[in-house]
Amino acid sequence: MEEHTFLTFVVMNTRLLKTGGAASHQFKQEGGYIGNDDSCHWLLPDPNNALITPYCQVKYQNGQYHLIDLQGGIGVNDQQPQFEQNRSIAVQNGDVFRIGSYQLKAHLKVVEVEMEQSYRSVSEAVGQDVQEPSQTYIPQLDIDLPSFTDAPVSQPEATHVEIEPSAHKEQNMSPNADVSRKNQAESESLKSSIEGLLSIHNRQDSYFHLLNRSFQPIQDNPLQMGLSIDETEQLMFGEEKSLFHLDPPQAISNSLKSIESHSERMHQSTTMALQYLLNELSPETLLKRFQSYKKNAPDNVDADAWAWKMYQSYFSELTSGRQKGFEKQFWEVLEQSYDSIQRQQNS
Repeated sequence: MEEHTFLTFVVMNTRLLKTGGAASHQFKQEGGYIGNDDSCHWLLPDPNNALITPYCQVKYQNGQYHLIDLQGGIGVNDQQPQFEQNRSIAVQNGDVFRIGSYQLKAHLKVVEVEMEQSYRSVSEAVGQDVQEPSQTYIPQLDIDLPSFTDAPVSQPEATHVEIEPSAHKEQNMSPNADVSRKNQAESESLKSSIEGLLSIHNRQDSYFHLLNRSFQPIQDNPLQMGLSIDETEQLMFGEEKSLFHLDPPQAISNSLKSIESHSERMHQSTTMALQYLLNELSPETLLKRFQSYKKNAPDNVDADAWAWKMYQSYFSELTSGRQKGFEKQFWEVLEQSYDSIQRQQNS
């Protein structure tokens, strides 16, 4: 038994896929190319027709997969793209590569394989030296491998044992292997989708903390409950599923729609908050506010000079480290506007 590592890339933003493009591809240790012509092992048409094909090459070197950025411009995870041609990038499990508009997530999987050993028993039975064929690695699938122990070894003239070509074996096992690879790709694609949606719903920064507001006492979407990936999968596919939980397809669809609606509400409420702050900083509004402090000014002070001095003091205090009022007011207005828009949409 030996272990081989397989590399599977899964397209995270599948909506960009054009006709003829596969959502995932598995590379063996022989490697291959990703691009937009028939010479590439993974045909991945560029939706913007801006990339030069092949985009990159997958190599297996020194026990590790590498992605060779042939044209330059590929980004990895949160790193900025580097426009260096033929740059070699070591592939780690879970890495996300940005190739043009595509986001490809890498999945490394170690699979136990076995070498074809039948020729050994045949050689011993015949009592002659048999030249060892090249090693053929067959993934451990639920199939019966052909046996060679029934070869006519009792014949004295049997000086050569014919080994079934490995290519023919691979042809015989290809339907099961294709089904296995397809099921694996679908499973990994679903898992990547759930992980991506959870990473968005579980963010608590200023942009996403409003995303999961529903104005309902019960959250029916497991993807929006703030749970871990394992807990979420157990709720979606396990025995803990509640009658109040959405089915997996509905949960994913609902989650995507909520993110889209959230983005639109954030855009509208941000515009409203900025407009409110702009009005607060208008000359008329500031002069009206400054009037409450004028009682401390001398009676003979020039009105314009006094107003300018008040503005300088106001701006200095506003931008000091002591004050959070500007930011606080922005988010207060934004959240009020956001809630108002959401209630209108839900009504």
